[in-house]
Amino acid sequence: MARREEHEEVRHHIAERARTIADLPWEELDRFGKRTEQFVTRSERTYRVVVQAFWNMGPDHRWETDVQVAVAAYAPSGWHSWWPLRANARRPGPPDVPKPPGPG
Repeated sequence: MARREEHEEVRHHIAERARTIADLPWEELDRFGKRTEQFVTRSERTYRVVVQAFWNMGPDHRWETDVQVAVAAYAPSGWHSWWPLRANARRPGPPDVPKPPGPG
């Protein structure tokens, strides 16, 4: 498999993974945090995939209602072992956003 096809396969996987995580129920998203997974391509190369879901905080550290999902795939060797392939997704807040934590 050519390297370009492999990168397209990885890009497709991480974009789909970001969308899947963004669609989780709020309670699961809130607990998701940061995880490291593995993805094996059809050419049997293993990529380290770092997945993180986090609440979007405004510039004044005020509570926003969006959850951001960031996915990065690191190749076992080469340029993409240092500069990963990336995908992002955003889960808009209302109408099912839970109440912000903290006093109030």
